[in-house]
Amino acid sequence: MALFGRGKKTLAVEAEPVVVVPTPESYLFTDEQEETLDEMKVDSNGMVRLGDVTRNLLGEQVQYISQHLSGQAGVVQLGDDLNVDVSSSSYHEFRIHHDDVQEFVARLRTLRKMQGRSSR
Repeated sequence: MALFGRGKKTLAVEAEPVVVVPTPESYLFTDEQEETLDEMKVDSNGMVRLGDVTRNLLGEQVQYISQHLSGQAGVVQLGDDLNVDVSSSSYHEFRIHHDDVQEFVARLRTLRKMQGRSSR
């Protein structure tokens, strides 16, 4: 929901969700990125730390990327159908299933392109 207004009068407007459909090229990983993904520490549930993904594959800080998984209002959500664990109050503890990393990265790359920004 977006809030618009002047002074004491505010109008709440319900925004339509943004759908991000990754393009084929957004799935491309360099050999180095593939190797990095393969070497990530995976826990017994198949999860990896989101911070490792954001830092090593995207070159970005987890606090900015975690917003796309945490359900934060006003931020495009990219992980509704992915296996993620965002139950911790600290984004440093967020995890994503190893098998979903490439899909999440592709969605984020596509979103960045839609916004006119770049990502690794």
